[in-house]
Amino acid sequence: MNSVNHKQPAKQMGKRYASAAQLLADSGLSEEVREAYESIKQEHQVAEQLRQMRRRAGITVSEMAKFLRTTEEKVVEVETSSNRELTLGILQEYARHARTRIAVRVGPPLNHVESIKSSAFEIKRNLKALAALAKREEELNESIQSFFGEAFFNILKILGECQRDLPSEKEPRIQLLSQSSVKDEQEEFDARQLSFY
Repeated sequence: MNSVNHKQPAKQMGKRYASAAQLLADSGLSEEVREAYESIKQEHQVAEQLRQMRRRAGITVSEMAKFLRTTEEKVVEVETSSNRELTLGILQEYARHARTRIAVRVGPPLNHVESIKSSAFEIKRNLKALAALAKREEELNESIQSFFGEAFFNILKILGECQRDLPSEKEPRIQLLSQSSVKDEQEEFDARQLSFY
């Protein structure tokens, strides 16, 4: 008798989890174990980001090993390293081959106010560089002027949208007007100025 051995697909057992954090939260493990997991996760956060960066760029472990002139085992080691073991050189190589940027910030995380101030100073630095470029490159002047107008409008729009989320109405609100509203208000202002004289 000729029997054919057919394997049945393995049945999935238990609940599926989207992340290890969800599994831990649902596992009934002690707070101490969950804190240890979070600590380990934080210690390997940069390496995990490198792995995700490589995968998003569509680069295999084998290809990254060739780029870095090393072995696949070394790439796996890099992508499972603790933050302390990684060097700026490795970060630079990953960014270069994944064609992306990596910003390195060391120290405690910025609070919201510090982060906004830091971003504002960076915006100012870039706008000044664009203004200098507009002075040097006559053909870029019009495009840069146009960009400044767009940037001004978008920054005000962001501030207005976020200010609406504030709980208090005591402070004056930023309100963006349509161009026709601006024109009407300008005409009304001009008329008041004329009647003043």
